[in-house]
Amino acid sequence: MGIASMKKISILARKEDQDKVLQTVQSFQNVEIIDLKDKVSSELLSHFERPQVESTVRKLSRQIDRLDENIAYLVSYVKPKSLWEKLGQGRENFTLDELYQQVHQLDVDLLLDTVQEQRDHILALEKDIDKIEQDEALLRQWQKLEMDPKQLKDLKFLKAEIGSIETKNSEEFVQAIQAMDGVAEEIYYTDEYMNYLVVVDKMKETQLEDLLNHFAFKHFDYPFVRPPQEALKNTLAYREQLIRVHRDARQRLRYNDQTLWNLKLVKEYIYNVREREKARELILNGSSLFMVSGWTPEEDLMEEIASIRAELVDQPLAILTEDVQLEEIDEVPIKLDNAHIIGPFESLTKQYSLPKYNAKDPTPFLYPFHILFFGMMSADFGYGMILWLLTFIPLKRFDLKAGTRQTLRFFHQLSYGTMAVGLFFGSFFGFNLPFKVWDITGNVIEVLILSVVFGIIHLFVGYTLKSVEAFKQKDWKSFYLDAVQWLLMLIGIVILGINMAFLNNQALLQKIGTWLIIGNVIGMIVVNIVASHNKLVGLGQGALGVIGVAGFMGDLISYTRLAALAISGANIGMAFNMIIGILPPIARFSVGIILFVVLHALNIFLTFLGAYVHDMRLEYVEFFGKFYEGGGKAFMPLGTLNDNINIKKEK
Repeated sequence: MGIASMKKISILARKEDQDKVLQTVQSFQNVEIIDLKDKVSSELLSHFERPQVESTVRKLSRQIDRLDENIAYLVSYVKPKSLWEKLGQGRENFTLDELYQQVHQLDVDLLLDTVQEQRDHILALEKDIDKIEQDEALLRQWQKLEMDPKQLKDLKFLKAEIGSIETKNSEEFVQAIQAMDGVAEEIYYTDEYMNYLVVVDKMKETQLEDLLNHFAFKHFDYPFVRPPQEALKNTLAYREQLIRVHRDARQRLRYNDQTLWNLKLVKEYIYNVREREKARELILNGSSLFMVSGWTPEEDLMEEIASIRAELVDQPLAILTEDVQLEEIDEVPIKLDNAHIIGPFESLTKQYSLPKYNAKDPTPFLYPFHILFFGMMSADFGYGMILWLLTFIPLKRFDLKAGTRQTLRFFHQLSYGTMAVGLFFGSFFGFNLPFKVWDITGNVIEVLILSVVFGIIHLFVGYTLKSVEAFKQKDWKSFYLDAVQWLLMLIGIVILGINMAFLNNQALLQKIGTWLIIGNVIGMIVVNIVASHNKLVGLGQGALGVIGVAGFMGDLISYTRLAALAISGANIGMAFNMIIGILPPIARFSVGIILFVVLHALNIFLTFLGAYVHDMRLEYVEFFGKFYEGGGKAFMPLGTLNDNINIKKEK
C-alpha cells in the first residue's frame, strides 16, 4: 500500500529483435523507458549509438494530425449513437498484434482520400450555394427591371444607363434628369444608395455623361445573360438543385460509421507506433545488439521477463534487474499502489504533487477525512442517494475508460459519507426525518464544535506524520518546531475544551492545558535560539513562530466551514420546500413537483460543488501543509492510446 516498489530492468538483445522487444514492453503498459546516454560509462557508450528517429516521429505526428482532422469531420456527420448505446456497448479488446493485423488489412491512403474527396465535394457545393445565394440577392434587387439590361445598348433613339448614386443626392439627381426631359426610374434603394434606370434622348448623351459624373453615378455591369426575373427563376431552380445534392452528400456521410471506426483504429495503431519510436530515442544501438532500460513495478517484473523470453525464445537475450540505488531516489518514477477502495483518491495526491520514492504516500491518510468532510458539507441523505445512483448505475452497467471509472468510484464513495451524515442530522431533501442524532438547524453551536473537533483530529494526524518523518531523518529542530510543539498545543486545547464542556473547569486540568499551550510557545522561542548559530536570528525566528500561533488558531477556525456549508445547504433546501408548501394544493402537485426537482437540482449542484472545493482546500492547505512536501516524478510508462479500444497483453 502506498508507493509501488520499483525495479530497473535492462534488456540486451539483437538489433533485429528491437521491434519485438519494444512492442512486448509496450503491451505491458507498465515500463517507463529511461535515457541510457547518461547511465552508462563512456567506454561502453563508445560501442553504441543513439537511433535518429526525429523525422520518423514528425512524419507519424503529421499522419495522426491528418487522421484527427478527418475523424473530427466524420464525427460531425455520422449518425451518433445514443449515450446509453455508447456506454452500454463494451469497447473491443485487441493485442498489439491483432491491431496490426486489423489495420494492415485496410488501405489507409484510400480511406483518407475517399474522405477528402467527400469533403472537397461538399465544400465545393457549399461554395456554389454561397455564390448562387449572392446571385439571388442581386437579382431580387433588380427584378423590377423587366428587360435585359444589356439590350439597353441597342436602343437607337434613347440613351439608357443603370446604376446607383448616394441616397442623399437622389432628389436633386431626379430633378436634373427630368430637366433634360429624361426619366429616372427607381429600381431599388438602400440606406446609402439609390439605384436607377436612367433614360434620355440620344441627342443628350454627352450632357447625360457630364451629369452622371457630377453625381458620381456608379454604373452597374449586369452579369447575367437573361432579364432579371427570368434569371432569378433559373437561379432559384439551380439553388434548389444544389441544396438537394448537398443534402444527399451530407446524408451519405451519416452512414460512414465503418469508415470512421477504421480511421479510429488506424489512429490507435499509428499512435502506438509513434510512442515506440519515441522510446527508440532513449535506447542504445550497437553494431549487432541494442540495449534498453526502464523502471517497472517489482510485482510485475517476473511476468514481464517471462513474456519477453517467450517472445524471443531461442534468440540471444540478456535481462538484468537492479534495485533502486540511493543516488537514484530522486529519479525513480512514482506509481501509487493503494488498496482498491483507496485507489480513486490517488487523483487528489497527483493533483497536488506526487511523493518522492523514499517518502510516504498521504493518500491512505486523507481518504477517511475526505469522505467525512464531503459528507459533512453536503449532509443530506436524499442528495447522497442521488449521487449514489448517478455513480452506481454507470459503474455496474457501462464499459468505461479507466479514468472515467476511477472518477465515478471517487464520487460513489463520497455518496456514502453524504448519506451517513444526512442520517445523523435527519435531513432528506430538506425535510426532517423522524429519526436523527442532531437537528442541524437546531444544534448550530454543537455542529460548529463538532467541525472544530474534526479539524483537531485532522491536524493531529498531519502533525503526527510530520513528526515521524522528521524523526526518521533525525531532524530534531523540525521534529519539535514543525510537529511536536503543535501536537502538544492541540492536546492542551483538547484538555481545556473537555474540561470546560464536561468537567466544570477543574483547576488542575485548566493549568495543564494552559501550560501545554504557553510552555510550547516559550519552547518555540528557546529551541529556535538554541538551534541557531546566530542567537539574534534564532530569537527573530522564534518571535515569528509566535506570530504563527495566530495562523494555527486560524487553521482550527477554518474547519468551521464544515458546519457553515452543512447548515446553509440544509436551510436552502428547507426554504425551497417552504416555497413549494405555500402553493395551493393543485399547483403544489403539478407546478410544485417541477419546482421541487429544479430547485433541489440547483441546490444539489451548489452543495456538491462547494463540498468538493472546500474539501480539497482543507486537504491541501490545512492537512498537506503540515507535513507533505511532494516533489515526486510521475510514472510515465511506454503505453498505448486506448481512446476507442482496449489493448490487452500478448498471449
